[in-house]
Amino acid sequence: MKRIHLFTSMILCALFACKKEKPELSNYYCNTGSMFVLNEGAFGSANASVDFYNTQTDTIIENVFNLQTEGFLGDVAQSIQKVDDRIYIVVNNSSTIKCIDACSFELIGEITGLNSPRYLLPITTSKAYVSDLFNTTLSIVNLQTFTVDSVIPIGSNSEHMLLKDKTAYVSAPDNHKIYLLDVNSDQITDSISTLPYPSYLAFDNTQNIWVFCAGTTWPSTVNGGMQAYNLNDLTLSFSEELPPSYPAKMAFNDDFSALYFTHNGVEKLSLSSENIDPFISASEFMFLYGLDVHQNHVYLTDAKDFNSQGEVVVFDENKTKVSSFKTGIAPNSFVFF
Repeated sequence: MKRIHLFTSMILCALFACKKEKPELSNYYCNTGSMFVLNEGAFGSANASVDFYNTQTDTIIENVFNLQTEGFLGDVAQSIQKVDDRIYIVVNNSSTIKCIDACSFELIGEITGLNSPRYLLPITTSKAYVSDLFNTTLSIVNLQTFTVDSVIPIGSNSEHMLLKDKTAYVSAPDNHKIYLLDVNSDQITDSISTLPYPSYLAFDNTQNIWVFCAGTTWPSTVNGGMQAYNLNDLTLSFSEELPPSYPAKMAFNDDFSALYFTHNGVEKLSLSSENIDPFISASEFMFLYGLDVHQNHVYLTDAKDFNSQGEVVVFDENKTKVSSFKTGIAPNSFVFF
């Protein structure tokens, strides 16, 4: 594996008084078979980063945001999302969202004026919702002017969000609900009562929305679990109570036959049998943190001690380890090309 170390290059340049040249990579990053890994960084250290991995050449470029912009991403990178030819990175503790060209990874703009942003949900080419860890409102941001236009009161903090047929589905952990919003009027039209602390959402291919509810261990233990609701009438179609678990990440495989989620390791829910079975043990990791599925491979991240290099570990659906590579601090999510 070829690894390009940004830090090593900077040290050499400092020793020999050379000028760090930005490589010509105008279309390099958006090649098929490549991915970005978002590294949260250590809380309070402003060392969030993004690594680039090209599976075709088995090459890793570390800290591509710093490399391409000669700046720092910020403190606690919470989530990353590709929208057309742009990538949006929500930097929670810096209260900002970075907008980056997906192919060159050069900075296009930055949204400020947020409190504790978590996820960005694009509504149109110029409009998006932003959830918040502490505020009881959603922010409406303009993706062209990079400004906060207004807020939507929802009476709760908010977490993961999805969009389908002009309706936004917003998880509201403290209220134990999923709110449905009409994206034209920006008004709540309905809600779904869930198990405690709904955190992460996913659509299947049969008109259901799935929600992983994290539960809590403070101030007392309250179970969460996995649930599914029919999108047509919002009736409960699946529910399994589970002990509290953090973090809450889940993803379907390519044919929607199985749902993988983080819970005491990784578990696999078969949609045909509705059975939940262990997939990968938590003992395989120091701190299992991120999960995604791409081309029927399960991508997992190990945040280790949240202060040193993390790791991405890839398994096929037969539980066979396919590959692994080191990352920045606390890897938590992916963008695939």
